[in-house]
Order: sequence, then C-alpha cells, then structure tokens
Amino acid sequence: MLFQSQPFILIFMPLCLLAYYAAGRRTVIRQWVLVLASLAFYAWWDIRFLPLLFGQVAGTWALTRLSGESRKRWPLALGIALNLLAIGAFKYLDFMVDSLNAGLGIDLPRSGLLLPICISFFSFELISYLIDYGRREAPRYAFRSLLLFVVFFPHLIAG
Repeated sequence: MLFQSQPFILIFMPLCLLAYYAAGRRTVIRQWVLVLASLAFYAWWDIRFLPLLFGQVAGTWALTRLSGESRKRWPLALGIALNLLAIGAFKYLDFMVDSLNAGLGIDLPRSGLLLPICISFFSFELISYLIDYGRREAPRYAFRSLLLFVVFFPHLIAG
C-alpha cells in the first residue's frame, strides 16, 4: 500500500487514527494499536512475509533475553548471524546458485524466493540493536517496544 493511494488515505489512516485516539491515554494499548496497524500495512503487500518479519524481531528479542544481564556474547553473535542469513537467503541465494552453475558448469535449481520488501532495512536495524545491546549502549527493551520500533509503518517503508 502506498501512502498516496486511496485505500491508505481513505481507509487505513482514518481507521488507524481512530483506533489510536480511542485508546485514550493508555500508552500500552496505543502501542499495540500501532503495532497491529503496522503489521497490517506490511501484510497488505504480501501476507506471506509477516512470519519472517515477526520471527526475526521475536528471535532477536529472545536472544537478548538469553544473553541476560551479563550480556553473554554467543546469543548476540547468533542473532547477528541469523539476521544476516535471512538477508543472504532472500537476496543472494539465487545469485550464488547462478555463479556456481556458470563457474562449475552444473545445473543446480534456483530457489525462486521472492524478495521481501524492506528485509535489509529491518534486518540491519535488528543487527544494530544486538550490537548496541552487547556494548551496553542499549537496554533490554520489552518485546512490544522493540516490535513497534522495527515495524512502525512510516519508518519501515522509508527503509
């Protein structure tokens, strides 16, 4: 959905604003309204990628919890590797297969994966959070706060 499209201007944004202000001064409910609106906005393009987006955020959050107060390095390194693996699989797997096919003269099948919109942007946001958390420059956020930071629709599409 584009910001200048009629569905966004006439349906999505008015419903989002109505739900946000209907929550009153309850910050937690307002944040959940924005999370749900942002996930709906992302799913409008292709709902099949919602589990990927949600899973990467949930996995990153879980690994910061596993790292604990001592900020053990291995869960954070695993989180960085998994986020890079997601980018690599969706953006570069077919390129690597084509390179192997051309270089070795073999015929490996291409994955045919569709590239999720903004995958690099949200993956690098999560990686930067893991790095900042490991350096003690970022706190352990509540799941809702991290999810909202990553999926907030005006911010996500800007990437």
